[in-house]
Amino acid sequence: MKTFPATAGLQDDFAILDVAERRQLIGKYVLSQQRFRYFSEDELLENITKVKNGMVLFADLPVDVQSALSLYERIMREQNAIDLDDMVVKALKCPGSASSHRSTLL
Repeated sequence: MKTFPATAGLQDDFAILDVAERRQLIGKYVLSQQRFRYFSEDELLENITKVKNGMVLFADLPVDVQSALSLYERIMREQNAIDLDDMVVKALKCPGSASSHRSTLL
C-alpha cells in the first residue's frame, strides 16, 4: 500500500492507526458528541471491526450505531488514516496483491 497508495484510495502520506490511536480518535471525535456519549469505546470498536470484516452488514446495525460509525469513517478520511481493519481490504486493491493475480491463478 505504501508503494501504490492511490490504488487503495489513499494519499501518499497516509497513517495507519493502532488500537490506542483508534480509541483516542473515537474518544475525541465520536464519544465527545452528546448523541453518542452512551456508547463505549469497546462497543464501537467491536462494531467497526465486524462491519469491516464482513461479519455484519452496516445496514443491519441500529441507526445510531450507523451514525457513529459513519462519523468515525469521515474523521479517518479527513485525517488521511486507516485502521488495522482497513489494511486487508485496501491491500487487496493494490497491484501485486493476491486478488489482482487471482484470474491468473485460477
